[in-house]
This record gives sequence, C-alpha cells and structure tokens, in this order.
Amino acid sequence: MDIEWTEINEDVIRGIRLGRDESSDKRAFGHALLIVGSKGMMGAAVLSAGAALRSGCGLVTVHIPVGERQIVQIANPAAIVDPDSGESFSEVPASLHHYTSVGAGCGMGQSDAAAEALSDLFSRLSGRKADPDIQAHTRDSARNMPGLVLDADALNMIAAHPGLAAAIPPGSILTPHTRELSRLMLCLYPELDLDFAGWKYPWTGPRLDCVMALADRLSSVIVVKGRRTLICPPDMSAYGAGSGRPVPGVSAELSDAGLPRVRRLYVNTTGNAGMAKGGSGDVLTGLVTGLRARGYSPLNAAVLGVWSHGRAGDEAARLRGEESMCASDIIDNIRL
Repeated sequence: MDIEWTEINEDVIRGIRLGRDESSDKRAFGHALLIVGSKGMMGAAVLSAGAALRSGCGLVTVHIPVGERQIVQIANPAAIVDPDSGESFSEVPASLHHYTSVGAGCGMGQSDAAAEALSDLFSRLSGRKADPDIQAHTRDSARNMPGLVLDADALNMIAAHPGLAAAIPPGSILTPHTRELSRLMLCLYPELDLDFAGWKYPWTGPRLDCVMALADRLSSVIVVKGRRTLICPPDMSAYGAGSGRPVPGVSAELSDAGLPRVRRLYVNTTGNAGMAKGGSGDVLTGLVTGLRARGYSPLNAAVLGVWSHGRAGDEAARLRGEESMCASDIIDNIRL
C-alpha cells in the first residue's frame, strides 16, 4: 500500500474553509456541547470552552458539575452552562439532537460514574438505546446525531474499559498524544508489542500501520498530537463503516486485492515547542468541537483545527516567547 502525504498549509486550508452567510443567525452556525471538567479540574473546561467560542460556531454549551458552574460563567460568559449533579461527569445531557457536535474528556475525571455516563453517551449518539429524543428526531438517528470529539480522560477511560471502544460512534475524532495512544493500543491489541510513548515525526514504521488500522476499526479520524501532528482518517472506501482493518502481527492479513492502492494521510506544518504545556490539548479539543459544530466534516474539522491551533501557538510564541506563552495565549491568537 502506498501512502500519499498531504502537508497542511494555507492552500489546503483555503480549499476547505466554509463561508459565512451574512443573513444567517446563530443557529445556522451550529451548537457545540462540551462535556468537560470536574471538581478541582475546571481549568480544562474554561480553556476548551474559550476555544470553542473562537471557532465560529453559533452556540457553545458546557456540561459541568453544578458546584463548579460559576467558574465557567465568569470566565466565558458567552457559554451556556448545563449542570451535572455530580462532582464529575455522571449524567448525559438531555436532548442531544439539539447539538451539532459533542466534545468530551478534558478534565472530566475517570470515576466509575463517569465511565458509565460515557458508555451511555456513546449509545445515545449511536442511536443504540431507545431514547425518545433520538426516536423523535429521524429514522436515521445515528447519521443525524451530533459529531463526537474525544480527548484526555475520555480516551483513558476507553483504555481502561475496552468494551467502550466498540461503542464509539462512527465519524468521531480522537485526539490522543502518544502516551494516550499507547494505552488505547495496549487495551485493544494486547498482543501488540509496540510502545507509542515518545513516537514522533517522521510518522513511519509499524506504529503508523497500527494507527491506520485503529482509524479503520473505529471508522474515525485519529489525530496523533505532537511535533507536526499526524491526522489519519479512516479508509471508508476500502473497508466500509466499522468493518475494521487488521493490525500487522495481531490479526490476519488482508489479501492484496483487499488493500487500497493509495492511503492519504495529513501532517501539520504549524506549531512550536512552546505549546508543550498544560492546557494546549484542551484548547485543541474545544476548537475542533466548535468546528465540527460549525459544519465541517470530521476530517476537515481536524485539519483546520490542528492547523489553526498551531498557527495561534506560533503567534503566541512570537508575542510572548516559547518559554512564557501559555494555553490562554493560544486562545487569544486563534484566527479563522
């Protein structure tokens, strides 16, 4: 199989950027839901919400513990707060079909209640549970439910509860760094003797084969964060939704006739070492979730989000310096 690499640059971004109708109201630009934060971890909620508000989507709702709501309301007054009765994620927001995207995981915690609620969220987004909101929406509920972005604690709970992986709705976006990717792969393929921690550009070797396999297995876009971030979409034309792709050394190999001749992957060209600080990933999650709500496809939301996030980081480094910049500086310099 040949791999065709696309470097994400301004020409690529111009080709995917959506226009903005001057006669439209806020509802025409989508509604992002962020399920983030927990007691003592509300910075992640503030940062992800701040980035989502810069994405161009019309509305942003943040589902957070009720006792922590004032933090978000003060920091991001433009965001709507949907309270959770627990100290972390414990209940799925009602009327999910009102949203056009859902981002989950930033500072969310990994309690048993959060894992159960995450499982419920996956089921409802996939239309697998008899939920009256979903049934009333459309016959093809899975297609019309909001797109999903998963990061941080959501990914770690999937790694700790392997059954959750099969319930991830097709068309999702996963944004692991290499340590989170290691946990996911060890959970899903325990026979695989590969460590992804520290893996970095150039993205080559058996680890790359495994990331492509993971994207195909989950029918989702995998964003491997790091220097020159890798974006790997699933090869839906070759394998079909949810059919999966064997992992070398673990599953049976496909015949030559079953392999695509060319696989297109994307590598980012923006960003700098000053972004290697707490909160940068929360900003990316909020931005990509907002872009998904805005109407971008999973792949285009990931491409535009990663590139714009890195460009904002470059501008923050220019203004503050790589040592002194922080995640809030990245938000301040997002330009779409």
